[in-house]
Amino acid sequence: MASASRADSSGVGQLPTGWSSFIPNNTYLDPRMVQVTNSLDHTPGRAWATFYPQTNRPTPVVVEWCTYNEMTVQRVSKIDLQLKIEGQVHMLQDATGRPQFRHLNCIGYYEDPAATRFGVVYHCPSDPATGAATTLTTLHQMLKGQYAPALEDRFALASLLAESLFSFLAAGWLHKTINSLNILFFSNLNGSSSPHFSLQKPYLSGFARSRMVNNVNITSMGMTQFPETLYCHPDVMGGERRVAANSHPLHDIYSFGTVLLEIGTWVRLEKRYRTRTDGPEFRKELMQVAVPQLGPSMGTRYMQAAMKCIEGRFDGLVNFNGTEPDYKLNLLRSFHWEVVSVLKAFQL
Repeated sequence: MASASRADSSGVGQLPTGWSSFIPNNTYLDPRMVQVTNSLDHTPGRAWATFYPQTNRPTPVVVEWCTYNEMTVQRVSKIDLQLKIEGQVHMLQDATGRPQFRHLNCIGYYEDPAATRFGVVYHCPSDPATGAATTLTTLHQMLKGQYAPALEDRFALASLLAESLFSFLAAGWLHKTINSLNILFFSNLNGSSSPHFSLQKPYLSGFARSRMVNNVNITSMGMTQFPETLYCHPDVMGGERRVAANSHPLHDIYSFGTVLLEIGTWVRLEKRYRTRTDGPEFRKELMQVAVPQLGPSMGTRYMQAAMKCIEGRFDGLVNFNGTEPDYKLNLLRSFHWEVVSVLKAFQL
């Protein structure tokens, strides 16, 4: 089967092999080195903490929780979960030198057995002029604002997130919870009464359910809750009449399309949801009613990029039916040329 056009220069398949074939290493932290200071009410699953390294000064960090159910997780599967987290930490640490993958620098992880959870520890972004960040917010929280930000800022945000997702998927990983609650922004008050968050400095987060593409038997941690479920592809949203399928890169791309819709219209996805609407019906409503609204606000090519993500149809895949050995590779190449490159060209 022929590859998608311009495949060689997309970068897919050219990443270091260590990204997708590593052996998890020892990234476990002594729990005494991390002191949680407070939870973040508007960013569930995260907390501010102070990290006490043995050789350096204490530093502010962010902890993301990966919870598990002690009653249902047996010893063997719990070990699998811990190995999965080690793999995530290793991948994130290896990716630190890739600026197009915008994520927080990962220090390591530890277990909090009393709360039946693992904590993955990240450095806070730091600015030479103002120091480490002291507050954070999510894109989901920012969408509550009355006015949409400047057009150039929204185009830049969409482009940066597209590059981040492409880099992550090209490394052989699935995120599984791409949504506006897992896109972070940081600020340092620096004497000001209100923080300033730059849309051009996003960080992709929320890796608790992430896994490598080929690790289909790894047990997930926790359950996706509303409104996060709305961002899920219909095949994995579940429901009484549907059986959730194994995750696929196309599912992350679908979720990213819903985020593009939020950025372009500056409206939260749950505002478009009608109670008791199932996954396929909700996607149909998005394609028929919501996505066309992007034309007047963001332009035809942005609208087409979002539609391709949500519909799951790309020009480079017209001769594929999804069963070919090189389908996923060509899916990523098509995503690169038909979404990532398009959005990058729109940066003002």
